[in-house]
Amino acid sequence: MKKTAIVHPFFFSIFPVLFYISYNLNETYLSEITLVLLLTLTLPILLFFTSKLVYKESTKAGIIASLTLIMFFSFGHIFGTVRNLQILHMRIIIFFGMIIILFSCAYLIKKSKKNFNELTKTLNRISILLVLISILNIGIHLYRTLDAIKKNNDKELLLNPTEASPSKRDIYYIILDTYARNNTLKQTFGFDNTKFTDSLTKKGFYISNKSRSNFAITYLSIASSLNMQCINDINENEATEALYYKSKVVTFLKSESYKFILLYSGMGLTSYNKYADITFKSRTFLNIFKYNLLNTTILEPLIAKLINLENIKRSIILNSIYNLAEIPKIEGPKFILAHILCPHEPFIFGPNGESVQQNVNESISKQKEQYINQLIFLNKKISEVIDTILSKSKVTPIIILQGDHGTCTSFPNTKDWSNPTDNNLKERMRIFNAYLLPDGGDKLLYDSITPVNSFRLIFNYYFKTHYP
Repeated sequence: MKKTAIVHPFFFSIFPVLFYISYNLNETYLSEITLVLLLTLTLPILLFFTSKLVYKESTKAGIIASLTLIMFFSFGHIFGTVRNLQILHMRIIIFFGMIIILFSCAYLIKKSKKNFNELTKTLNRISILLVLISILNIGIHLYRTLDAIKKNNDKELLLNPTEASPSKRDIYYIILDTYARNNTLKQTFGFDNTKFTDSLTKKGFYISNKSRSNFAITYLSIASSLNMQCINDINENEATEALYYKSKVVTFLKSESYKFILLYSGMGLTSYNKYADITFKSRTFLNIFKYNLLNTTILEPLIAKLINLENIKRSIILNSIYNLAEIPKIEGPKFILAHILCPHEPFIFGPNGESVQQNVNESISKQKEQYINQLIFLNKKISEVIDTILSKSKVTPIIILQGDHGTCTSFPNTKDWSNPTDNNLKERMRIFNAYLLPDGGDKLLYDSITPVNSFRLIFNYYFKTHYP
């Protein structure tokens, strides 16, 4: 009988990675995907040849290799499904349960006289099908991307652009995630933020004291800002892709010979963009993408013990602020997009930058205190980096400091926003919003400006466009 090629261990090894990537494409770099897949492919090779030493037969070795891989990559998913049952030592129970199943199957297969040729064919078909489904999902994602770009370009609103001034200013768009407006900080948190906003005013910033977000969720808020339009008429995927790839702001500034510089945020949407000329990546080898992928494997207990995700997030935030100070060294006009996931939870910074541990079961009052402590630290770092940018820039840059949305401490359940009250909405929609628009640009600003109009105003004043 002709033996069937044994390919299923290799397909079972890359399927979990492709599956994860297909649902987290915005979080990954091509170089990372390639490296992770190459490392993953070493597993079936090692398992197959190790099993062959024991079984002396390829079909049996292949089956055990695949079974081991399936268990290796499913541990985190199983634990994630049942962890809310709060059973004591759940990780240990699942781990040893898998070991017992694996060794039982290994023993039965070794004792069996069957050739397992038909089972090999079935496993080949299943593994190939799973990989093809993931590739199809990736293909659908790319198709939606191209479709969103086409729709976004079809809706172009730019009217009669003219040449920009020879002295083009750098444009910094710094999004401070969940940074609430001063009156919210005073009323809801009992914190007076005027020391920080007054210091910005002295640096030349205009503070929009009645500003609010156009949307209550990050991906919609930033997508609308970067496309200079409300996006109620497109669905979630289209809104995501419009931001993720080719926004109107980036398209216009690239046409004006600007370099698009992106700072890795740790959040999918604003961590990678193929249109960026320069991307400041995370300095940590184990970033959030790799951490989350490893958490789906049997290494999850080890990862939980040895690696602190909050330390990775601390590093990303601090690196972003550090990189902002380095950008003036880059020659030529630049558009900088920096989405800093702070003062957004987790609350991992004390008021002086010290590392703190957030307990998810903390009371609302304690969470408010931690939010303010983190905000105090962020204020210090942002104030320092603004001073550095201004001192190092040859021409005074345009700087937007803006919250993507406000806080949500007044919601009875932060996961259920189906019936928000007026107070809920006020807290969520009121945002911190500050602009440095040199040489008279600030004269066009007004207290109630919303982010969707930021770049319309900037382009009209500095680039002589005609946005309504």
